[in-house]
Amino acid sequence: MRRMAKGTKVSAARTVGIVAYLAGFSAYAVLNSFVIGVPVVYGAAYAAIFGALAYYSYRYSSNLVFWRALDGSIHAKGGTAIYIFYIAALLARILVSYALTGSQEFFVNPIVQTVEKAAPETIMAAAITDGLLMVAAGLLVGRNAMLLRRFKRIKSGKETVQEL
Repeated sequence: MRRMAKGTKVSAARTVGIVAYLAGFSAYAVLNSFVIGVPVVYGAAYAAIFGALAYYSYRYSSNLVFWRALDGSIHAKGGTAIYIFYIAALLARILVSYALTGSQEFFVNPIVQTVEKAAPETIMAAAITDGLLMVAAGLLVGRNAMLLRRFKRIKSGKETVQEL
């Protein structure tokens, strides 16, 4: 977190890798919700939430600050609150899974193993935390998409940044 607040070196491969890793973990958590009994139609709502917030975050990520270091590398900072929100939503989802369904339900293989459907309260808690997780993941993807767009513009010379 300290590095994010001070700024980090930007690279396309690293940014895409981090987003893929975090989005994959989020997708795994949400898929496990369908195994315990969350209705599959909620998947459309999750996708809509994710898409809308990714677009919103991409469109309004104006708080990203870029600069060029003495060695020529490009650095950026901004959007730390989005990462904090993502971590909080992911922790809430994991805690709900452990507290209400037990640890074995979070680590099931949805293709091979079927699980007895959970209580309605558990399904509701999982659906709410999944929605929060989709909000956070959408914000994260949108922020990083804008970061990549601006990084490519800076690399190609279409946008200039301050040298530090």
